Amino acid sequence: MLPSKSKKHTIAILGATGYVGRTMAALLVEHPQFEVTALIGSEASIGRPYADVWHEKETRLRHYYGTIWQEKPIPEALANRMVDSLDIDRLATVDFVFSSVPEIAIADEQKLIDAGIRVISNNPVGRLVHPLIIPELGHEKPKNRMIKLPNCVSTGLSLALAPIRGLGISDLQATTFQSLSGRGDRLYPKEWAVGNIFPIGSDVEETQDYIADELKLLLDLSFLPQVRSYRVYVQEGHLVDVTVGFDKPISLQEIESIWEKLNPLHAEKRPLILFKRSRLQSQSKDTSADDGMAVYIGNTQQRDAQTIAFTLGVHNIIRGAAGNAILTAEWLLNLTA
Repeated sequence: MLPSKSKKHTIAILGATGYVGRTMAALLVEHPQFEVTALIGSEASIGRPYADVWHEKETRLRHYYGTIWQEKPIPEALANRMVDSLDIDRLATVDFVFSSVPEIAIADEQKLIDAGIRVISNNPVGRLVHPLIIPELGHEKPKNRMIKLPNCVSTGLSLALAPIRGLGISDLQATTFQSLSGRGDRLYPKEWAVGNIFPIGSDVEETQDYIADELKLLLDLSFLPQVRSYRVYVQEGHLVDVTVGFDKPISLQEIESIWEKLNPLHAEKRPLILFKRSRLQSQSKDTSADDGMAVYIGNTQQRDAQTIAFTLGVHNIIRGAAGNAILTAEWLLNLTA
């Protein structure tokens, strides 16, 4: 662990060697408010050069999935760092721990909470118990030490639907086409993944259930949305086909106007970018624009007097995970300023 050399707020990353953890570390290198003081990895990586672990994992993904996969280089500022252990005593003074550990490591998060350390977590365990936060939705300041971040699709859909929920949403159906990086460094069987699209229902992953439950909670719906999920042979970026029913006649133009008002031309950060009836050009390229933090809406259509449809694109690793953690920490600091 490195000592703090500035007055920046300190961050420790739990799961720093994972796909989301590496992205967090890279995004924080030049952050004006935060500095990373601990890069915490698994027992297998503790004490090793962070650059070696980074390179091994990136190379393994590229060799496994083939030419669609592009390795991400380690930022120079991280090249000489070592992988840290989970030392609760040494973490007692950090401002936030960003966690991106898998479900099996949930006990590590609890150790931090028990020690009074604030955790912002992408781990799905406990999302319906602890505060579930998307900063733009205007939550009250959470009292809990543990803050959970929603699934990446839940985040994108909530940003699109929260502004129009006052119109009376009575039905919500979503079909998701999710990139391979949604699984992080874990590898799918090649016969499933390479050059293919395959369903990830509850018998394979719990993605569909996570999304449905989280949307019901985040949007305060009286019903459980219908969600069907698929993996596609793309490195990053999720695409969602959405149909929304309302309990009274609505106008697509009215809804588009609401979305457009969230996008002032000179806004520093735009949560939504509306293409209206034009198609989303690329699942990967569109979701990577605007630093990966914007949610894209296109292919808008009025199906009938009470139903609309649209396509949504969200960057699963940045807007849906690493970037959302950083944004949440910024939001918390603003609440206490």
